[in-house]
Amino acid sequence: MHFSLLSPKDKQAIGFLLRLAVPVLLGIVMILFPENIFPAAKRGIDSWWHVVFPGLFPFFVISELMFQFGVVHFLSVFLEPVMRPLFNVPGAGALVLAAGYTSGAPIGGVMTAHLKERHLVDQEEAARLVAFTNNASPLFMLSSISIGFLNLPQAGWLLATGHYAANLLVGILLKRLSPKKERLGINYSLRQLFLLGLSKMEQAGREAAKPLGHLLGDATKKAMQNILVVGGFIISFSVLIEIMSIMGLLGFAGNLLELVLQPLGLDPNLAVPLASGMLEMTIGIKMVSESKAPLLQQLICISLLLGWAGLAVHAQVAAFISAKGISLVPYYLARISQGLLAAIFTFLLGWTILPGISLEVLAPETVSAWDIALNSIKTMFLLLALLLSISVLLTFWQRLLRVL
Repeated sequence: MHFSLLSPKDKQAIGFLLRLAVPVLLGIVMILFPENIFPAAKRGIDSWWHVVFPGLFPFFVISELMFQFGVVHFLSVFLEPVMRPLFNVPGAGALVLAAGYTSGAPIGGVMTAHLKERHLVDQEEAARLVAFTNNASPLFMLSSISIGFLNLPQAGWLLATGHYAANLLVGILLKRLSPKKERLGINYSLRQLFLLGLSKMEQAGREAAKPLGHLLGDATKKAMQNILVVGGFIISFSVLIEIMSIMGLLGFAGNLLELVLQPLGLDPNLAVPLASGMLEMTIGIKMVSESKAPLLQQLICISLLLGWAGLAVHAQVAAFISAKGISLVPYYLARISQGLLAAIFTFLLGWTILPGISLEVLAPETVSAWDIALNSIKTMFLLLALLLSISVLLTFWQRLLRVL
């Protein structure tokens, strides 16, 4: 027989009091320490406006238009020969992959939710796809971190290599753990595959038949809604980190992390920055770069945080996919795995490469927001073009083997 010290009504009352106490406590701290809270909110706004907005907003608009015009439906068919053997997801996942590699989180979650809504991926495929398509953008690593934070452009390539190598490995490992699925059009010729893709694209375009201005207006409105949600999370977590710092919780978490860092031979000054980065990646990375730890240790911790992405990003991804019933378990496992693998890869690369490259400190350069957006978009389309080329070659080669 099961006995409980608390009745259901008591448990409900305690839950209500806890839900009430947390916002009240946060509100009290904000009122008592406005000189700390307002700068924290401003840091969040600056990060969103200067880094996230130009890097994500164009992708939100373009991806929405590609869904409306049926381009994603074409890719779902034509890129099946690449995406199915590599990651065991439909060809439509290629657009999510390309955007996730060039734009950054939470674009992977947003686009995976769109695919699930249009029945272009099933539940299991969506959970795996969102798990390995929410990366840090290359321009964030090559510009904001390496130049803006570290003043060492040379370090950006090392971070990017470790980050994307770990991500590819995680995506392939998730494929190995997934149920085997039949590839679409496995016996199709290149022409048949192309015509089937065009047919799917035309059908999707007819279903969304609206004037161009209307489609562009809808895409812009949805993109603005999404980018405001992202901004709200970034600002909220920036303030939350400051509140935790004021209350001593961040220092306490740092003390616990020191117990892990010391046996690994890592500088204890990295403990509090790592604790901050577990909540909000950008703030934590900036704190790591300002620490007195050796450069290689800084790079290892930055790679760990880039792979983990931070609870702020996790909350953003969850906000976009939770309504679609997509499981977050593979996503969290992938974040932990990618963070650890990226840290290991960065250690191995840094240990072998750093002694042989110049570590001359350069003055920070200002990178235009338009440059960030333009280069990200160009990189995405180049990656899609590469995947299309590989798909053509694979289809042609398999057809040739069957003939021979």
